[in-house]
Amino acid sequence: MKEELDLNILLDNLPFGVSVQTKNREIIYENKKVKEMVGSFLYRQCYNRWHYLENQGEEPCSDCPATVGFQDTESHKIFRRTIDENGNDVYVEIQFIPIFNDEGEFEKYIEIISEINLEDKARVLSQQPLDLVLNQVQVSIIQFGDLGGEVITTDQLNFVKTEDLLDFLVKVTVYIFSGLIQGFDEQEGLFGPLPVLDKTNYEMLAHVFKIENKNALDPRKHGQEPCMLYIFFPRDYFFLFTNRDEIEEFIQGQIEKWENIENITENAREQFVKGLYEVIRKQI
Repeated sequence: MKEELDLNILLDNLPFGVSVQTKNREIIYENKKVKEMVGSFLYRQCYNRWHYLENQGEEPCSDCPATVGFQDTESHKIFRRTIDENGNDVYVEIQFIPIFNDEGEFEKYIEIISEINLEDKARVLSQQPLDLVLNQVQVSIIQFGDLGGEVITTDQLNFVKTEDLLDFLVKVTVYIFSGLIQGFDEQEGLFGPLPVLDKTNYEMLAHVFKIENKNALDPRKHGQEPCMLYIFFPRDYFFLFTNRDEIEEFIQGQIEKWENIENITENAREQFVKGLYEVIRKQI
């Protein structure tokens, strides 16, 4: 009994929020800090915490690290820019840590919510020039073709071996398509930041869109090819994407200029990346 009391005292004095949740996202424990940060939602679903945000609070969050964690039972982190109930900007990191029973079966999980200090921006930029920071932001464009994820054009990602790149992007596409957006009907636009499978030092934005494809064989597509544009970046560089609306507006504008899938070439991707860098540069 004393050990349990000591543990509760320890958890309540941690500088970050801790909760324990079941596989259906029901909260069964909260420490003092998480209640200060987002309120107490004991025995309710974790996503109910965000009830004051438009179109949120009733379903799991689109960027929830538990979504991919349920699939691979590995730890995952995401960065989120959101607002508190007073409308103030809030920057948090949300971490998923699985808990296994004595038989090695995934049973429940720990969720850690940490407040992010934007001084990280100054620290990163003091260590290397902005050009080198931007060069670590990389882009892949995928079509959800007849065989699933098919790469249209991509950077050679820094964190994936060349021989594993295509398989990796297919796995990412399956994760995005089946685990998050669950189909393309009414699910277009910018999602994330999201975890990048087991690459815990990286995060990604995923922009889902449809574009004309005269060669589409499936009549259900009505000549429109479902595609995904991924932006990968080191997780410490989250501050590059805090002005989300401007990023999404730029992406959508580029897609409209392409008009059809045949225009999404390697050169088009390279020009897109240059334009993206300029948008980010103006925000820094």
